[in-house]
Amino acid sequence: MKKYLAIAVAALLFVAVPKFANAQVKATPTTVAHIDLDSMLKIMPAYKVAMDSAQGYYNELEQQMYAMQLELQRKGAEFDSLSKTLSPFQKQFRQKELQDLQQRIQEFQSSAQDDFTNRRAAYLEPVYLSIQKAVKDVAVARGY
Repeated sequence: MKKYLAIAVAALLFVAVPKFANAQVKATPTTVAHIDLDSMLKIMPAYKVAMDSAQGYYNELEQQMYAMQLELQRKGAEFDSLSKTLSPFQKQFRQKELQDLQQRIQEFQSSAQDDFTNRRAAYLEPVYLSIQKAVKDVAVARGY
């Protein structure tokens, strides 16, 4: 008898719970809006200013990198031209100097990439916040 009662309660739950769940879903309709962020960004003057600032900073980093690479090339050419006249100690010292410079360039490149990414994000953050605020204002005004 208890077994039949448990089966009846389980069957009732399987039938009744979905109906209550559907009733709740129907009571609160969901409204969804789609936003084309790329289109919004393209028309915002603040976005262009932020991207121009980021590009200017990128150009500065690129010039520093170029100068370091020129220095490496110059020192490499100097080493090649003097390698026959240098003592083994001087050769070893200059090779170490070239390796250190190459390592510094690689570290600079890695750090510069991270720094540029962070700087660009900092430039764009106010733009994204203003878009977010505008979307929220429209959503409140239209009852979304």
